[in-house]
Amino acid sequence: MNSASTKQSANPVASWLVVLLAVGLVGVFVGYQLWAGRPETEEAHLQPQSMTPAQRLAAMNSLRDEDLVIGVEIEGKAKAYALSAVHAPDKHVYNGLQGDRPVTVTFCDLADCVQVFTQAGEAKPLGVKIEHGASKDKKMVIRVDNHLFHQSTLEPADDATGAFPLQSVPFIRTTWGEWRKQHPNSDLFTGNSN
Repeated sequence: MNSASTKQSANPVASWLVVLLAVGLVGVFVGYQLWAGRPETEEAHLQPQSMTPAQRLAAMNSLRDEDLVIGVEIEGKAKAYALSAVHAPDKHVYNGLQGDRPVTVTFCDLADCVQVFTQAGEAKPLGVKIEHGASKDKKMVIRVDNHLFHQSTLEPADDATGAFPLQSVPFIRTTWGEWRKQHPNSDLFTGNSN
């Protein structure tokens, strides 16, 4: 009896191994069938060469179609600036180039205000900076040419006289998906790129 009970207790282990092996093989077979049955258009969509550089950058930075961007078109060059890239207090100003033109994007989260500037005749990024602690109402103040200006109104915040020295650039606040539909060859700034 002892030898029979020993054989019976060994059989369940062997049976479970056979069952696990069978389930694994069925899983591999089903997975292959699903993979092999994908439509061609989905496979083409997943190929990296079908994506623009901006789309690849968006994918690498997890920028989704519903994420907000600041869309700027200047001299025929379109570029989207991810709002998340200028949302952090130490990143509220981005000075860069769009094509050959300098473009500065500023964002004040307290006033929910975006401003975009350029300067004719310049070929390098502008030197706009945040001036921390300069505003009594806690709203953003920017430094341009050693003078302070309120970011939301562009009025002087110090003894500066005259008008704000930079030119405002039209922009649109929209989603990355909508901007990409209108400007499929747009460049993209995500905070990890130029």
